[in-house]
Amino acid sequence: MITDYITRIMANARLHLTGAVDDAIKVELFNSVDEFCRQTDIWHEDIIFPTLAGTDIVYDIVPTLGTIIRLVDLRRVDGNASLRGSMRVPGELVLPFSYDAGTQVRVTVSLAPLDPVQAGSEFPEIAQWIWERHFQALTHGVIYKMASQPDKTYSDAGLVKFHGLKFRNEIGVARADNVRANTTDGQAWRFPHFANQRNYSTQVS
Repeated sequence: MITDYITRIMANARLHLTGAVDDAIKVELFNSVDEFCRQTDIWHEDIIFPTLAGTDIVYDIVPTLGTIIRLVDLRRVDGNASLRGSMRVPGELVLPFSYDAGTQVRVTVSLAPLDPVQAGSEFPEIAQWIWERHFQALTHGVIYKMASQPDKTYSDAGLVKFHGLKFRNEIGVARADNVRANTTDGQAWRFPHFANQRNYSTQVS
């Protein structure tokens, strides 16, 4: 269960951080998950949609969970042929060429969690496998970020150094694993990265 991993992270944080309150831990839990996803690019979702006739049409891409960071891959569903396109604004996919109406296209995007306040949840909502596989990394991230706060009962330079190093190392390993997985099929192109983020509630505009 996802809640089991969150409960363990919260418990580990309380154990190491004298006087830390749950609300503060929850904030840094989100910050740790968000940084981990953005730095590693590990959380992907495939979204299939039909094209419209015409060129330079903007398609609003909406993931099941989270917010889009960047475009990872774009392919036709039939034949798996790669396509050209751009997503300078996260969530706004532009196809520069004309396709027959109804052509099925699969877009792969990388994701980060929505702010729990925005999502109406208590904790960040991410794919379950991330909690399972990267539980230790997220625990290190929470303790590192909490201990980094100045003038708190739990401020601790030793914890910052130890858990910060562990967190960064875990990010590096996860990023490298993700890059190797993404290049297994020998993709011939890669979309540029971008920084700003937006999320949308409509599919096609």
